[in-house]
Amino acid sequence: MRVLVHLYGDLRQALSQKEMVAYLKKGTTLEGLLHHLAKKLERRAGDEGAGLQRIMGGNVILVNGRHHNFTGGLKTVLVEDTVVDVIPPLLGG
Repeated sequence: MRVLVHLYGDLRQALSQKEMVAYLKKGTTLEGLLHHLAKKLERRAGDEGAGLQRIMGGNVILVNGRHHNFTGGLKTVLVEDTVVDVIPPLLGG
């Protein structure tokens, strides 16, 4: 399934892209997507183990425009064409 991820701030800079498409297995949760992004970040930055902390550390995560706490938290099951925004506090997160 296809999920669109919008990146802002230092994550955008670290991954050198403002948005990315993640192809995931049907039934993947938000937590699974964040682990996928963390691995990508760790490979890019060469900082193994720090990717998830960097993504979760203070960023606001929106699922289809709603704060993830109101969509089921990290256990939110993503569906085809879900849009996820990872917004740092400095930019309004």
